[in-house]
Amino acid sequence: MSAFDLSILSTYNPESYYRFVYHDDVLSQQDNGIKTRLLKLVDELTKQLNLQYILSAIKSDLPVGNDDMPIKFDEKDIVLKMHDKDSTGTLFGFEF
Repeated sequence: MSAFDLSILSTYNPESYYRFVYHDDVLSQQDNGIKTRLLKLVDELTKQLNLQYILSAIKSDLPVGNDDMPIKFDEKDIVLKMHDKDSTGTLFGFEF
């Protein structure tokens, strides 16, 4: 599903006002190679097409880097580390 959304945003980028997409749990139950290639593609497309990509993932689902395709996340790439300690770790600032 995420690849489809990215292809729509890429194809219609010159004529569309849509510039963002949100995906939840897209990395779970995937091979590290697939995760790494997807994140590399997302990085390239967001820079090339001026898109905002929002991804939520559990830390253990993030790919482990290797020599071929190391994964390094800059702090500027991480907007929020969610947790349930208090309202600072909630997506929209309130609890249900």
